[in-house]
Amino acid sequence: MNYAGVDVGKSGAITIMDEYGEIISTMPKVPWESDRLGAREIYERFSVWAKDGLTVTVEKVNSFGQGRTSAFTFGRSVGGIMAVVDILKLPYIPVTPQTWKKTMMVGYNYKEDGKGASIKCAYDLFPTLRPKLKLKSSHNLAESALIAEYGRRIISRRLDNA
Repeated sequence: MNYAGVDVGKSGAITIMDEYGEIISTMPKVPWESDRLGAREIYERFSVWAKDGLTVTVEKVNSFGQGRTSAFTFGRSVGGIMAVVDILKLPYIPVTPQTWKKTMMVGYNYKEDGKGASIKCAYDLFPTLRPKLKLKSSHNLAESALIAEYGRRIISRRLDNA
């Protein structure tokens, strides 16, 4: 079983990990073709990992406080990713930032440190990801890894309780 974590948005990222929490693939920046999400590339990537089973955890956020253009772009990102998930008939878990951060970032001051706390947490949890987490702009990749791990833990708990 594999798990994908999706940090949505124009500068979003995707991380895929195996059932043991080892990162096996990343998209540090979700692909865009002009003003369209590169859904074909995401489809191809998800198709490969779906052969062994793939659950996708998608950050469930709203566009509150964004301008119209940003909100529209954000909506295209979410819609494109969900279309890929639906076409491949993949199970998915929607999760709010507040929920996954409360679970994954215990001991990190994410309310004050924001994106920096996500980078620190992912740096500590995923040693193989460390070289990609050197820049402050890597917060999207860090968050996609944390979202993937959140999904993996949710599914693991369900299987343990079955």
